[in-house]
Amino acid sequence: YNIAPFYSISPYTGMSLLTTVLFIVLSLGILFVHPDVGLVGIVLSDKIEGFVARRLLPTAFVIPAILGWVILQWMNITSINWNTGLSLLVFFNTIVFAAGVWRNVILIRRLDRERSSSETKLHTSENRLENILELAPDAIVSLDEAHRILHFNVAAERVFGYRREEVIGQSIALLI
Repeated sequence: YNIAPFYSISPYTGMSLLTTVLFIVLSLGILFVHPDVGLVGIVLSDKIEGFVARRLLPTAFVIPAILGWVILQWMNITSINWNTGLSLLVFFNTIVFAAGVWRNVILIRRLDRERSSSETKLHTSENRLENILELAPDAIVSLDEAHRILHFNVAAERVFGYRREEVIGQSIALLI
């Protein structure tokens, strides 16, 4: 950007390009030491927060730099002053970020509709299964991994002599 404070604090504290690159590589290495936690954990997540982060972070880092460079080049070619250039940079950054956020809102809305549709289908399927189990003429008892009773149909009530409310959550040992 041809701005002296970007390259050194004073004439004696300049940093070489190689040092800068190595500091960036070191910083990235520290970030990725534990890729399942912190910022990297969020970005790499397969959940909605990872989706949004992967879509917005490139916009946050790349677009302002590109816009700044383009406006600086335009200012060098034309006779635009710094105030106008800065105003244009802020304006275009705002437009780009608003468009990026809007695009993500639309995508999240679509994902939410798909999730809602899937939940409705799952609920319908569960109800259908529940009706089949209830209408079955045979005793049906379903268990979880700890051998606790999850489902006890009407035929099971007749066979075992317990009401459903008495056995749900109890150990199968109660029936044996």
